[in-house]
Amino acid sequence: MLTLFGVRKFASGSMEEAQKNLILEIIRKILNLMDFSDYFVSFEETNDFNFFNIFIDDAKLLIGSKGKTMDAFQHLIKILVRKEVKDCPNFVLDINNYRKKRIKEIEEGLKDLVREVLQNKKSITLDPMPSYERKIIHLKLATVPDITTESVGEEPKRSIVIK
Repeated sequence: MLTLFGVRKFASGSMEEAQKNLILEIIRKILNLMDFSDYFVSFEETNDFNFFNIFIDDAKLLIGSKGKTMDAFQHLIKILVRKEVKDCPNFVLDINNYRKKRIKEIEEGLKDLVREVLQNKKSITLDPMPSYERKIIHLKLATVPDITTESVGEEPKRSIVIK
């Protein structure tokens, strides 16, 4: 059965090669429809995430202010993928390593936050952030003694409390 993007539907589960190819094709088709022609899309699987990274000259246009345009673009891609794959594995769309740089910033700032919570014995509520950033914080602090994390609030204003 052919679909909107001219590819066949695949079984759900972990990120299979066919699913990666489907996601890559959808990303490329959308970029082409947006009249982007000079770009490269790569895939990287880490312990925590499946990254699809778009490398493009005019990245600011796709990233937007504080990554909001990129978040919307990722949401659109996920909607289109879910039409093709029943239980699509989770993935993160990145542009010119913007999210990876943000992850590094978050990880570097966590030491100071943990130290502050432990010294003052007061919780700290972080600014709202996307789910993948919250996941990073939960994972990084899960093994820190005397520290717990909790997500609070509703999307898109969901944030983390470090206790």
